[in-house]
Amino acid sequence: MLRHTASIVLLVLTLLGGATASAQPAKATVDAAISTSQLLPGQESVVAVTINVPEGLHAQSHTPTKENYIKLTVTPDANDALTFGEPRYPPGVNKTYPALGELNVYEGTVVVQIPVQVPAGAQSGPVTIAGKVRLQLCDDKVCFFPQNVPYSIETSIAPPGTAVETSQTGAFAPMATADATAAATPARSAWVWFAIAFGAGIIFNLMPCVLPVLPLKAMGFYEAAQHSRLRSVGLALAFTVGIVAVFGVLAVLILVTKQLTWGSQFSNPWFLWPMVAILALMGIGLMGLFSLSLPTAVYSVTPRHDTVGGNVGFGILTAILSTPCTAPLFPALLLWAQTQPTALGVGAMLMVGVGMAAPYLVLSAFPQLAMRMPRVGPWAELFKQMMGWLLIGSAVFFAAGRLISGSNFLWAIVAVAVIAAIFLIARTIALGAGRRGIAVASTIAVLLFGSTFAYAGHMNGLFTDTVKWTPYSDEALATARATGRPVLVKFTANWCGNCQYIEATVFHDRDTVNAIESGNVLALKADLTHDGARGTKLLNELNPGGGIPFTAIYRPQSEKPITLSSIYTTPTLIDMIAPREISAGR
Repeated sequence: MLRHTASIVLLVLTLLGGATASAQPAKATVDAAISTSQLLPGQESVVAVTINVPEGLHAQSHTPTKENYIKLTVTPDANDALTFGEPRYPPGVNKTYPALGELNVYEGTVVVQIPVQVPAGAQSGPVTIAGKVRLQLCDDKVCFFPQNVPYSIETSIAPPGTAVETSQTGAFAPMATADATAAATPARSAWVWFAIAFGAGIIFNLMPCVLPVLPLKAMGFYEAAQHSRLRSVGLALAFTVGIVAVFGVLAVLILVTKQLTWGSQFSNPWFLWPMVAILALMGIGLMGLFSLSLPTAVYSVTPRHDTVGGNVGFGILTAILSTPCTAPLFPALLLWAQTQPTALGVGAMLMVGVGMAAPYLVLSAFPQLAMRMPRVGPWAELFKQMMGWLLIGSAVFFAAGRLISGSNFLWAIVAVAVIAAIFLIARTIALGAGRRGIAVASTIAVLLFGSTFAYAGHMNGLFTDTVKWTPYSDEALATARATGRPVLVKFTANWCGNCQYIEATVFHDRDTVNAIESGNVLALKADLTHDGARGTKLLNELNPGGGIPFTAIYRPQSEKPITLSSIYTTPTLIDMIAPREISAGR
């Protein structure tokens, strides 16, 4: 019940899973030295273990950004003649990689110091100091299998009173440690991530899922044009409150109570059908076409553009409609937020809402832009009616996606486009437009119908090649993995606008089809349109945020898959399927 209640409240999307594993391209080398020419009983020396990370790669640091990442550790072997202190690790550097998110890494030469002491009364003679370095190397797209690299030093324990040479320079110089700087790292990097959160919020406005809100806010500024600048800004602030409130609720449900995963709520009928009803009612309200005698409470579902409460409602709707989409910056942000103190993570989530509302705040401060729109007359009414058709099309998009399997649901959108196109031409003629007006309306109608028909035909393989998909099952994945066959698992859903975009631009691309066929790749489609669909468990394991679009590529002999989240391109996918270094024979 809590899950259904939370679903009706909402949810937004995608996060980058974790580091993935692939074939090892190169190995780190390790050298070791000691700060004294010999060891003296009762005197402390320092062992310096130098790790050389190959150029173009980085290693997870001793303080990685997530607990399940493999941190670099140096472990000395037990030796009865020696006592070792805690190793001193240098601080890592925070870097953000598009495919991996933010990592705390080591690059180049890394020195780890280990205090070592000989107990008083120890017998003199030769002694070996040995141990191993455990680390994981990554490039900018994938992390590789962990390595265990041994080190060894031959030295001796000298009799008490022996003069020995000591070095405190180079690898033995005092250094700041990772533990000393780890506490300061969140504070120093937080402002960067808050800036990323703000940018992610702005980008949400460009996502296909927010498209239905555009006509709503166009009409909102139309209403705002009748008020003063102060009134316009006040309504925009109310709109902002609605957006930020939604992200606040999401932050609590995801980061605090952990009751929701990110971006899957449109698969839940308790969430989907109320949203379809709201969009349809708003479309009917904008069109003014139907004379329906409904209870007053039903009409209150459609908020007004010129009231504080109405704009709060629009803000809530805008944020909720963004849940099927994921901005390019958002997966890494959510990954970072989940590793931070709760207050910091929640604050970053709220900043996403602020960023999403920012463009509307700016435009509200300049209502003269909206004042240029005609406020009265039959042509202004026709504009409102066409915006209503766009909202009805959005409602049909979500409803048909739930009821019709695969890409065939897009033909329902074509049907709406046909009706809207006929309506536009008929209304233009009825309003007494001349030849030029009818020509313009006819051109718009043809573009409206032609673009939707072309898109639906493209997605259903009428004009292009497409990947031959096999429905996902745990058994199919396990069988292919057992036989050494590469596997691609695409997590998608009809309600996910970004998923449809990737399907159209990447998986209907002849280059993608050729790469999958020539590589004998088993292409599995995990369709998450319906709640509890097959593949949901695997998605949550690979991507704890649960957001889509998400693609996992299992290479032979690799324990974990390479993953791609959010929007990506054909070359990126092909490089993951058949990386250049492999295809080039390196």
